Amino acid sequence: MTSRNLSFKLLIVLLCSILIANSIYCKSYNPFTKPRAKRLSSLPSTVSGRKVYGFGSNAAGQLGQENYYIPQAIDTFKGKNVSFVCAQQDDSGSNVRVFFVVSETTGESKLYGMGSSTNTLSSTVNYLLGLNTTSSFTVPQLIASYSVGIKSLACGTEHVIYLLNNGNSDLYGFGNNNYQQLGKGFDYLVAPTNLTIMDSVPTLKLAKVFAFGYSSFGIQISTNLLYGWGDNAFQKMGITDYIVQAPTLLGTSYYTTVQKVVGYSRSMFVLTTDGKLFAGGSNDEGVLGINGTSITQQATPVQVQLNGETVLDISVYKLGALASTNQNKVYFWGKNDMASFCTSTTSSYYPVQVSSALFSPSLSTTITQITTAYQHSVLLTSSGDVYVCGDNSEGQLGLNPWSSSVTGAVKSSTTVPSGKTASYILAVSSKNTFVLTTDNGVYSMGKISTTGDQVYYTSPTVLSTIASNVQFDHVYASNGVSFATEYLTGKTWAWGSNRSPYNFLNPNIYIDQQVPRAIPELNSYNVTGISIGYGTYSSKVQTTVFFMTNVSTLVLAMGSNSNGQMGLGTGTSTSNVTLIPRTIQYENGTIVIESVSCGAIHTIMKARRTTATTMSLFVMGGNSRGQIANVEKEAPIRLSTNTVVMAAAGPFHSTYVSYESKGGSGTTRTYFNRVYGTGDSTYGQLGFGALTASSSFREIGNVNSNSNSNSVGTFTNITTITNIITSADSTFIVTSVGVYVVGDNTYGQLGLDPNLNGSRITTPVLNPSIPITAVKIVISQPDGYYAGFLTASGAVYMFGLNDKGQLGLGHQNNVYTPTKVPIPNGELAIDVALGTEHSLIITGTKPCPGDCNYKGTCDPVTGFCTCEDSFTGFDCDLYNCVDPKCNGHGTCDTSIGICTCDDSYSGVSCERRKCPNDCNGNGLCSSEGVCQCFTGYTQKIDCATPDAGLKSFDAKSIVTLILIALSVVLLFTNRN
Repeated sequence: MTSRNLSFKLLIVLLCSILIANSIYCKSYNPFTKPRAKRLSSLPSTVSGRKVYGFGSNAAGQLGQENYYIPQAIDTFKGKNVSFVCAQQDDSGSNVRVFFVVSETTGESKLYGMGSSTNTLSSTVNYLLGLNTTSSFTVPQLIASYSVGIKSLACGTEHVIYLLNNGNSDLYGFGNNNYQQLGKGFDYLVAPTNLTIMDSVPTLKLAKVFAFGYSSFGIQISTNLLYGWGDNAFQKMGITDYIVQAPTLLGTSYYTTVQKVVGYSRSMFVLTTDGKLFAGGSNDEGVLGINGTSITQQATPVQVQLNGETVLDISVYKLGALASTNQNKVYFWGKNDMASFCTSTTSSYYPVQVSSALFSPSLSTTITQITTAYQHSVLLTSSGDVYVCGDNSEGQLGLNPWSSSVTGAVKSSTTVPSGKTASYILAVSSKNTFVLTTDNGVYSMGKISTTGDQVYYTSPTVLSTIASNVQFDHVYASNGVSFATEYLTGKTWAWGSNRSPYNFLNPNIYIDQQVPRAIPELNSYNVTGISIGYGTYSSKVQTTVFFMTNVSTLVLAMGSNSNGQMGLGTGTSTSNVTLIPRTIQYENGTIVIESVSCGAIHTIMKARRTTATTMSLFVMGGNSRGQIANVEKEAPIRLSTNTVVMAAAGPFHSTYVSYESKGGSGTTRTYFNRVYGTGDSTYGQLGFGALTASSSFREIGNVNSNSNSNSVGTFTNITTITNIITSADSTFIVTSVGVYVVGDNTYGQLGLDPNLNGSRITTPVLNPSIPITAVKIVISQPDGYYAGFLTASGAVYMFGLNDKGQLGLGHQNNVYTPTKVPIPNGELAIDVALGTEHSLIITGTKPCPGDCNYKGTCDPVTGFCTCEDSFTGFDCDLYNCVDPKCNGHGTCDTSIGICTCDDSYSGVSCERRKCPNDCNGNGLCSSEGVCQCFTGYTQKIDCATPDAGLKSFDAKSIVTLILIALSVVLLFTNRN
């Protein structure tokens, strides 16, 4: 061995000896006493490519598909040629069916219809759509197809007639036949039928048909003579028969060439080709416009005088009439109680000119077509301009619903689609307007459910009205309303039901907010969470919305405060609905709020006072069913003594998960979660084993009514409960061993087959088909009729009620087990929300903070980092300890990756129990915390007593002598 090698080895021995000495005699020294500076986590300032998909009902605009006050092409007829449209509508405007004729380029034709197949005014009459079904349809359905064209179409109140463009001009019809309006010998026709009524006049061929009420009419080819049949109440046809059973020639002594026939069930108007207008029948409210109040019935046609002017068109609705003349004038007579006839005049027995001053701008051309309905009218000029009058509460005039009604007649550039020219316009009493354009397109506007556009979307459909630069991070939904917050900024948008008194989505209008709108009052807040409360209390709908912000002591709220659910304090007015979000800080900002959950008339919060270190349950609002386990409170009150992990409210019940402990101190004490509920349990949703309410918090899953009982419940032996989700009738509880469900299962909304598992489950049961690894579990709010979950792989699964297609599975059948939603293009979902009848999904990816600092992998669904073993933190910028739990005897200091041990423990992972007085430097400390004394010291607890003869020569001296000896050897070796 060379002297150099020996020197090196002796040096190593020397260093080891020094280290041993220091480990024995020196206090612990931490080489990382100065923690490293923590780098701020960062997220990209923008993301792109995110989309929002919706499915289910769009009846209130909650899927944000279109602005229906802007004319929309009806999906069914896009790319088709629509030649005719007519509507069945009664005097109330509540029973409407609309029919369309599509003309093919091949000469073929098709008849479509939509609306209700039944009429509430004559409930025994069904099949009014001609589809041989009692079902209703919100989108056009194909009724019949023909190899030839349809040349004329007409609608009465409960019947439809139309002419085929063949050699015989065959007349077809269906619907009610109570006055023989379809022919003699039957009650009604459930499907289109060639009407044998024409056989009674074999030589009669018709060029055009008309209908109103329960009467039918036709104009003879070449002669333009008028024939009529059906209801002849008040002798409006000018003949004496009360019911006309066969086509009968009418009015030859008065008119010979007919252009148009209109009326309502008791009165009739005939417009001739030379511009003369005749009237007959009942003169209720002066609707005939003849002879003042002295005439109540006109049994023979009489000409209506409009100052000798030529009449161009007339439209009648119920007891009022509106007509235009060749002098650029419009006349009104009859009753105008709904303000739909372009004038402030409420009634007149004679035609009165609608003042030219009421037209804005003034008329410069003639009105060639007029259409009137229950509350609105539309006028089309010869130059293609459109004037609108009356109600616009549903956007049926094609105007922005900021204008809820129009006084007089206003020229509208938006009632007809831009770049199009109207050929015919139909006002419909369901608060809709249909426009046929010169290129044979058909457009609709007004009330969504009767526009003919799609109302129920059974598959995910992108919300195309969201601008591409708006990137949503979270969605929220409840009964007909939708909310979303933007990535990073928390800017809040809303759309859907906006009806008074809860038109808080857009207080400027009283119509549904049909496309997403940013709530301006929230623009300066970063909204981090939204809770929507909804329910009916004392026969009134109650809805309240809370907005969490990134300021933990601040929330905002809008909507109802009827029972103090906003927690504004005693003496605060609770009678009004707050339409604009108001800021709230409880107890002068001394309550730190982590989560808020709203019921119908109550609110619960997971929160703490600034002087406390653990979260508690705070409650406020109504206690009608024991939902806050207290008397009604108009300000938050702290209720629980346990540490609250999670809190969730249903409309009339409350739940929370607590963190509790039992046993002795130190290692003998055990910690666990429990879940509690109070309030309504009509459907068993609180899991008490019965369909009964509770006025105080009880343990869910424990059928013993005493919440302090030691009896065994569902969760007694489960120590970890991580989440609870609840709604009006069902509850989901996420535990370490699986997801438990309880409550109503009528539609399979618990993910269990009701035929096998029952429609009511009153004690929580494990549902293995719902993974505990689900990123998010959601229940439809507030009803709980269907549910779903988002997986870590970005898939969405749904189950339960599906009558509106709200499960997004392409059909409307209920589903009892979790079924994957086919998201277009295989996109990943990053959030999901369920309302009463609609569902929303955000697709895209979530970036992780700092790209996980290249020390982990990013989950694109959650935006969370999975760090490498040695690192931790949201962005993996912190150091992990060897044992992150420090053996339960300390805490991990992630700034350096070393455990800070409790006083009684030491070691890298606090794995060693400390010895008394560190053995006073006279021994070694074992991992069990027992001193192993050096020779010469009595084996006592801390090696404090030396043996005889070693009082002045301790172990430290021995080590020193060893070091000196080694130094001498090293010196000698170097000299040689």
